[in-house]
Amino acid sequence: MIDSGAMFSQLFSSFWWLPALFILAVLFKSPWFKGFIGEVMVNMVARLLLNKNDYHLIKNVTIPTVDGTVLTDNVIVDEEYLMI
Repeated sequence: MIDSGAMFSQLFSSFWWLPALFILAVLFKSPWFKGFIGEVMVNMVARLLLNKNDYHLIKNVTIPTVDGTVLTDNVIVDEEYLMI
């Protein structure tokens, strides 16, 4: 007779990473995670590549529209526009 507890224990010790992999796959596919990663990338690129004296990064801007409002994550404004 096969001991099912020992067999389950051996399978679990071999494939303990499978549930974690499934959770990560679901997380990476979620719209929330994709949006979060996109915002992190935009912030990093803006911080590293744009000169702070020439450009200004404004985050979470609410813009009124005919139907209500729209939330924009990032707006980058050029120095020339600010001088007008």
